[in-house]
Amino acid sequence: MEQRIKATINADGTVTMETLSGFQGTSCAKETEMLLQAIGGHVVESHKKAEYYEDGDNPVEVLNK
Repeated sequence: MEQRIKATINADGTVTMETLSGFQGTSCAKETEMLLQAIGGHVVESHKKAEYYEDGDNPVEVLNK
């Protein structure tokens, strides 16, 4: 699946980044960190989507007793 990140430069000069698709687990944080380094920015506020807590490499199985 194609990985997509939306980056918006706001009127006040701040940049808002949102992962749109193709990310699972912490890969989104790694990719946005690389973009932040490229533009010389830093995180002011962060919100994680449900996909952040999914790990495609290590699926978790929940068993009911």
